Amino acid sequence: MHVSPDRVLALLALALALTGGGATAAAARASGDDDVRVRGTCSGSSAIRLRLRADDGRIRAELELASPRKGAVWTVVILHERRLVARVTARAQVGDDTARVRRLLADWYGTDTVSVRASRAAGETCRVSATL
Repeated sequence: MHVSPDRVLALLALALALTGGGATAAAARASGDDDVRVRGTCSGSSAIRLRLRADDGRIRAELELASPRKGAVWTVVILHERRLVARVTARAQVGDDTARVRRLLADWYGTDTVSVRASRAAGETCRVSATL
């Protein structure tokens, strides 16, 4: 049975779309890379990035929220395997437009998924999720 290359590419693209890019992060972990970086989506003009790094039996989660408005205040909710890990308020340092949140999480057996939702009082929301 012959399958056209176009059909294979279409099925691969569909599989990646359905996994939400998590397959890339899982592949990075399987290849021995203990560092995953993911860009999320925002409803406005801000940007969100999440970095997960294995660190001596723990996961170091580093979140960056870049907003065109200096001093923007964000409410950040971090979930680890669908369990609430942190609910914090983040604000950029004076003169900076990027708010940062760092947390150390337990590194459970197998793959770990960390999801973040951030919101501002102006109504903008950002989401990002990564698997390590």
